[in-house]
Parts: sequence; structure tokens; C-alpha cells
Amino acid sequence: MTLNDIIAALSVVINSIPQALLALSVGFSAFPTSLGFAVGVISCMILQSPIPISMQAETIALAGSYGDNIREKLSVVFWSGIIMTIHGITGSLNFIVDLAGDYVLNGMMAGVGLILAKIAIDGLKLDTKMVSLISIISALTTYFISGRNLVYTIIISVIVYSSYANVMKMEIGKDIKKEERKLSVKKTVLSKKVIRGALSLACLTIGANIAFGNITVSLGD
Repeated sequence: MTLNDIIAALSVVINSIPQALLALSVGFSAFPTSLGFAVGVISCMILQSPIPISMQAETIALAGSYGDNIREKLSVVFWSGIIMTIHGITGSLNFIVDLAGDYVLNGMMAGVGLILAKIAIDGLKLDTKMVSLISIISALTTYFISGRNLVYTIIISVIVYSSYANVMKMEIGKDIKKEERKLSVKKTVLSKKVIRGALSLACLTIGANIAFGNITVSLGD
């Protein structure tokens, strides 16, 4: 294990913090999510998978935009998970990727990038717009100065805007409601809106997994 490996692991963990805040801001709960991450970590250890588990801002934003309440939002995530599970068990995901071809896959990855760019631009419209602006500038600067090194881009940008927020005594996420650490079962629903959201999220997940998979592989190089 090299110093770059340690920094890469830290960058993925640090990068999950703002994404977790995004998930909380659209109505998802931290405690149940942490249990899901625990299952993922155990599975990676058993399967000896080197790919890190992280939240994905684009899927969070899409899932949070569908549904008028938490039941509909969770239903979108649940049915999308069922769709992706079927793809994984049957091996049809590889068939879909091969069938799509390089042009479609590149378009999917570009689409994921556009969604993330929109999230960054939307951040400029909030009360904490200076944090978003500093994050964008520091990330772009580090990316080109470091020779397009994603490890340093992630960790330096997070450190810079976090330091600014602390110096300015900004309370990021102050409007997020506190949640009780207890589990509650919510019955899933099925409607046209939920089906449309589940299919959209499943399609985005395929593109995001390809894009994020390439990024995490480059982090480990």
C-alpha cells in the first residue's frame, strides 16, 4: 500500500460527506443508509472487491426529485434496486453494455457529468453560493495543475471549501431535520410516477456505475 492508495481511500470517504448532506436535504435518512453501507462493505470484503462504495450525487438528485413524500421516494429506489438486481443476477447488464456500444456509453457518461455540473451550478443559487463557487474553482485549478489527478482534485477541493466554511462560521446543513436512530418499515407504492422514476433511476445507475467505475479504477491506479 502506497501513500497514493491511502490518499485515494481518504478522498472517496471525504467526497461522500457533501453527497450525504445532499441525500439528507432531499429527505433520505442517514441511519438506514449507514446499514446499507455496512452490508456493502461486508460484501466487498467477502468478494475481495477493490472498488470503493460511495454515494452518487446524480442518483441522489434524481431519486429525490421523484415523489411527493418519503414513501414514493423510497419506492423509486426500491423498484430501481429490484431492476438492477435482476440485471446483475441474469448477467443481462453486460449484454446491455455490449449492445449499447462505445458511442452510447460515452453519451451516458457525458449525461452523468452534465447532471453533476447542474448540481454544482444549482449550488450557486443557494445562500451558501460562495462555498459552491470556491469548490468549483479549487477543483478546476487542482485538476489542471496536478495533471488531471482526480485524487488530489477531490481531497484538495473538499479541504479548501470546508476550511472556508469553518472560517466564515457557516452552518452547512442547518436546515436538515434531526432524525431518530430507529428503523421504521414503510410500505412501497406502485404508480405511474414511481414506475417512471424507477426506470429513470435504473438507466442513470447503469451510466453512473460505468462512469464512477472508471473514476474509481483511475483512483486505484
